[in-house]
Amino acid sequence: KSYLCAGQADQLRGALMDVRPLLVLGLIGVFLTGCGYQMADGGLLRGISVNIDTPEVDVEVLRALQAMLPVEDPDAGASPQAALTVHEEVYQKWPIAAAAFDDRMQFEVKLEWIFSVKDWQGDFLIDRERVAVVGYFERENQALLTAHEGELVLQRQLRAEALAQLRFRLEAAMDKVKSRDP
Repeated sequence: KSYLCAGQADQLRGALMDVRPLLVLGLIGVFLTGCGYQMADGGLLRGISVNIDTPEVDVEVLRALQAMLPVEDPDAGASPQAALTVHEEVYQKWPIAAAAFDDRMQFEVKLEWIFSVKDWQGDFLIDRERVAVVGYFERENQALLTAHEGELVLQRQLRAEALAQLRFRLEAAMDKVKSRDP
């Protein structure tokens, strides 16, 4: 016997349908945790020094790279196994949608890091490659200060994506070195 009218039953059914994707994600998380899945500890990236080749690269980039790479124990006296050099950070912005009397403009933003990696002998593991990420944002012409803050947030997000791409390439290069050297 139901104590809900037809409209209330439909609302309840709709609310339960909205919760199902969250339950599925929660179950996936439980299964991954239960089977021992965990983030990599950065063992492949241990012992990589970071250099910035140009003063135009923001200090935030250096801090993010240093945070990504595990710090060696200074008492161990081990020399770096590789050196990552960021040669350039290129940030470009293009308007992609604007109207003559519109209060808003849409932009495409591209962030690139040009980098190289040398091993401890000075041989290139990665010779001047690029990681590039693209993002989009909308600027209100009446609120330029707020728009600038929004662009800075997008720039931080793009740097995080570029950092993830760089990490992936570094891990692949260092894995190749580890398999080559006994």
